[in-house]
Amino acid sequence: MELIYIYYAAVFYLGTILGSFLNVVALDIEKLFKENDLEDRNEFSFFARHWTKKYFWQSLMNRRSHCDNCNKVLKSHELFPLFSFALQRGACKNCGDKITMSHFIVEILAGFYFLGVFYALFSATDVFTAGFITSVIYWFFVFGTLFVVALFDYRTQLIPDILVAFVGLLLIAGLFTMPFMTAVYCIGAGLLFAALFYGLWVVSAGTWIGFADGKLAALTGLLLGFSAGFTALAVSFWAGALVCVPLFLLSKWKKNGKLQFDSAVPFGPFMVIGMWYVFVTGLNLFSLSGL
Repeated sequence: MELIYIYYAAVFYLGTILGSFLNVVALDIEKLFKENDLEDRNEFSFFARHWTKKYFWQSLMNRRSHCDNCNKVLKSHELFPLFSFALQRGACKNCGDKITMSHFIVEILAGFYFLGVFYALFSATDVFTAGFITSVIYWFFVFGTLFVVALFDYRTQLIPDILVAFVGLLLIAGLFTMPFMTAVYCIGAGLLFAALFYGLWVVSAGTWIGFADGKLAALTGLLLGFSAGFTALAVSFWAGALVCVPLFLLSKWKKNGKLQFDSAVPFGPFMVIGMWYVFVTGLNLFSLSGL
């Protein structure tokens, strides 16, 4: 086996570990939103008042991983992503209660997700240097936060402004390492995409697109620029259609015999998928079309 495949296997498993952690982060933020009614309040003012307080971090820092049913604290050998779930046959060893498959699925998805980011970066350099390691850490922070955004939006149909702002600051900081015109190009793309999405939101009165999706559209432009960013948005819509059309066709028949689909599907996860896919594959519809 070539050494590179060992690297890929190690990064994949590191991704499952990160995914397990980020899943907990998303659940903790969801709990924080519910307990403090942040859905209808200004997040920034809340975090500005509380983030320096000891009690604000106490529950996260002091919390041990435990069974959601019997609250038994998990031992170290029960915390290995994928393996622990498989060895325990998806159940708590103490009470026998089934562990939700969502944890297992998130870990697998995160493994491929972070492996894709690593692959894109390694393919561009093919050598391990201090700069490469720094780049990997930077992009893992960016895409790790976007992973939390996707999980949170999927579960709550909300996109926390605090997470969007964090990713935005990371991307803007990254622009300082690029040529001036490239930075201007990315900022312009972010503003254009945000304006486009906000326009769709206004015209449709929020039925076509969510208000918060405009914030992710801005991040798409900052991350990828115009042509690649447009491609990422197109991939987002295609991925959304691949999921929503079957859901529509499989939705239940009403008494009047008409097929109904009345469940809202959050678009945020699809936008993160689009950004990730274009970043990893380098797909650009403008290049394919010769424009």
